[in-house]
Amino acid sequence: MVETGGSGAGHFSLSSSCYAKDYATAQTAVTFLTPTSGKKLVIKQVYVSTSTVNVDVTLAFVTSDKTMFKLYTAQKATATGNIVCGMGAVDEVLSLTCGDNTFVSVAYDEVN
Repeated sequence: MVETGGSGAGHFSLSSSCYAKDYATAQTAVTFLTPTSGKKLVIKQVYVSTSTVNVDVTLAFVTSDKTMFKLYTAQKATATGNIVCGMGAVDEVLSLTCGDNTFVSVAYDEVN
């Protein structure tokens, strides 16, 4: 993790890694991101863009039953968001469900 500034106001951290993928066809609960063995994924930020309106975009830690990002595509075609509940369990993968023509980018860290 890269930290900027000192403690207090204006102090924030950037993720140390990013993963992105473009999907031409719909996906249902496919593995999007796998942590290094023995580590946990900590999702810092997500960007999603899609041309579909019939399948919502969902990123989830399925094993621990945590949906940590959802884009309701009938309402909006793109979204960027900071994450709440963005940490999976040790060795838990991040899964993706999406419709056709969807691009997803995730900024993340790995922790013990």
